[in-house]
Amino acid sequence: MRLSVDSRRSGAPAWLRLALIALLLAAFALRLHELARQDIWWDEARNIDVALRPFFQIPTAPELDIQPPLYYWFLHGWDRLLAVAIGQTPAALAYSSRLLSVFAGVIGVALLAMLGRLAGGSTAALLAVAIGALSPFWLGESQEARMYTTGFALLAGAAAALLIATRRWQGQSQRALFSGPSLLFVLLSAAALLTHYNAVFVLVAWYVWWGVWALRRPDRWRRLLSVALHGVLMTLLVLPVAPIALRQIPDYANPNIAIVSAGDYLWQNWQAYVGGYAFDASLLAGNGVAWLWAVLAVGAIGLVAGATSLRRPTDEQEIATVRYEPGAITFLLTWLAGGLALYYIAVLDRNAFNVRYASFVTPALYTLLGVGLAGFARWWRPLPYVLFVLVAAGLIHGA
Repeated sequence: MRLSVDSRRSGAPAWLRLALIALLLAAFALRLHELARQDIWWDEARNIDVALRPFFQIPTAPELDIQPPLYYWFLHGWDRLLAVAIGQTPAALAYSSRLLSVFAGVIGVALLAMLGRLAGGSTAALLAVAIGALSPFWLGESQEARMYTTGFALLAGAAAALLIATRRWQGQSQRALFSGPSLLFVLLSAAALLTHYNAVFVLVAWYVWWGVWALRRPDRWRRLLSVALHGVLMTLLVLPVAPIALRQIPDYANPNIAIVSAGDYLWQNWQAYVGGYAFDASLLAGNGVAWLWAVLAVGAIGLVAGATSLRRPTDEQEIATVRYEPGAITFLLTWLAGGLALYYIAVLDRNAFNVRYASFVTPALYTLLGVGLAGFARWWRPLPYVLFVLVAAGLIHGA
C-alpha cells in the first residue's frame, strides 16, 4: 500500500531504509537472545497446555478465565508446525512456544515504521522502530508465551490500515463506503479483540476519533454511515465468541490487585512502558526517574514543535524525512489517551489493574515518541538522533 498521496513527497533516503532493516534485525536478535533462560511460569504453562489440546476444545477450556481463544489457536497451529509436544524438556517447550511471541514482536516493531511514516515522515518512522526495538517492555513480552505481542501487531496493522483508508477518503470524489484498507482494518481489529478483550478500549477510542473525522467531512452523513457499517461488520466477526465472553467477563474481578489513584496509574504505566517491568530508579547513576521525566519532556516538546511548524521543511529531502500529519497524530493521541482513560474506568469497576492490561496503547506511545523526536529536526536536522541517544541510554539499561 502506498503511504503517500502527494507526488511531491519523495521516498526515504537509502541510508534510512538500511537503518530500518538493521534495526529490525537487531530487534529479532535481541528477542532471540537467551529466549529459554527464564523458566516457564504459570501463565505460560497454562497457555501451552491449552494450545496443545484439540482445536475445538480450546474455546471451552476452563483455564481461559478472561481470554478469548484466537491467540491459543495461533499457538496451537504454531506448536503443531514446530512439533511441540508434552514430554519435551521445559527449555524446548519454552523456546518453541515463545518463538511465536518473538515473531509477532518483530512484526509489531516493523509496523511502527508504517505508523511513524504516516504520522511524521521517515525520520519519525525510523525513531519509532528504534524505540520499539529497544523497549524493555516489548522485549519482555516478546520472550513469553503470551498474547500481548500478537495483540500489539494486530492493533498496529489495523491502525495503519485505518489511517490509509481515511487518507484516501480525503478526496471528495471518494464516495465508496468500503475500501481495501478499511476492510483490512475490520479484519485486524476484530482479530485483536479476539486475541485480548482489553483491545476493546482501544477500538472504542478509535471509533470515536473516526466518527469525529467523519463529521468534519463535506459528505459527513455518508462517512458516518461508513463508520457504522464497519463497526457492524467487525461486530459480526467477533459475534461467534460472544457466548464465551458472556461466560467469562460479567463476574470477573481480581481481588489480589489494588485500585490505584489516577496519578499512580499513569505513572506506573509510563514507568513500565518506557523503563520496563524491572525499572530501577538507580540506573543511569541514580538518575532513572529524571530520565523518565526527560523522555516525557522531549517527546512532548517535539510534538509541539512539529504541530506548530516552528520551521517548515525547506527542501525535498527534509519533506521526505519530516512530515507531520495532524490527522494521524490526533489519532495516535486519541489511541493513547482514550485507551488509558477507558481502561482506568474498568480498573475502578473491576479492581483489575496491571500495566500489561493497558499495554495495547504502547504502539501509539512509541510512535508518538518517534514523531516527537523527529520534531526537533525543525531546529537542527541531526538533533532527533542526538536526543535519541538520551532515550536509548535508559532503554538499554532497562533491557
